[in-house]
Amino acid sequence: MLGNFTTTHPSHQPRDYVKKDRATEKESCMSLNLLLAFLWREWRDSPQMKSFFLHKMNSEFAELMRGKAASKLIEQITIQELSLGTSLTVITGATVMKIGTKDPLEVPQELDIALDREYSGGCHMAIQVDLVFNKSVYLAVKLVSLQGRARIQLSRHPLTHWSFAFYEIDISRENNEISFGLTLSKEIREDALGKTIVIETIVVDSPSYTAGVIAKDILVAVRWTQD
Repeated sequence: MLGNFTTTHPSHQPRDYVKKDRATEKESCMSLNLLLAFLWREWRDSPQMKSFFLHKMNSEFAELMRGKAASKLIEQITIQELSLGTSLTVITGATVMKIGTKDPLEVPQELDIALDREYSGGCHMAIQVDLVFNKSVYLAVKLVSLQGRARIQLSRHPLTHWSFAFYEIDISRENNEISFGLTLSKEIREDALGKTIVIETIVVDSPSYTAGVIAKDILVAVRWTQD
C-alpha cells in the first residue's frame, strides 16, 4: 500500500564495518572494473550516452558564460567534436574512510570512500568560442593521462547529496617528465582554474608523442570538484 514506510537496516557485513572505528582495508575492485568495462563497451557509442555528456558539458559552459569576466568576452561556446575515449577510468583500489554512524543497526548518515584511479583512455573535445569582437577561437583538449586519489562523499545532511573531488597530492615534476617523455617550462602560472605549464620538448615515441602532444603545447592541471 502507498504511504506505508518501513525502517531500513544494513545487512550483516556492513554492520561489521560500522563497528570498526577506522578505515577499511584497501580493495582491488577488479570485479567492478570488469563490470564497468563491459557496460562501457555496450553504452559508449549510444545516442543516450553522448546526449548525456553533451548536456552536461553544455550546462558547464552555460554556467561559465554567466560569469562576469566570461560574459564580457564570449558570445557563444559550441562543441564541435566529442570523443569519450577508448576506455574508462581503472579503479586500482578503494578504501572506506568514514562511516557516519556508530550504531550498527542504523543506515549510515554519511559515507566517505577513497578511490585510487588511473585513466589513459584519451577522451577529447573540440570547441569553438565566438568572441564579442567578431572573432572565433578553436580549442581542442585531449586527456592523455589522469592518476590520483579521489574522494566520493555521500551524505544525508543537510539534505541528501553526493560530491566528488581529488585529494591534494604532491606531484614530482621529474618523475612525470621521465614517464611521459617531455620537459616542462620552469615557469608555472596559477589561477582559480588551476596551474598551466608550457611543454618545452618532446621525446620521439614517448607516450606524449604518441598521443599527439607537441612542443609549446600547454599542460593544464585543473582544480575540479563536482557536487
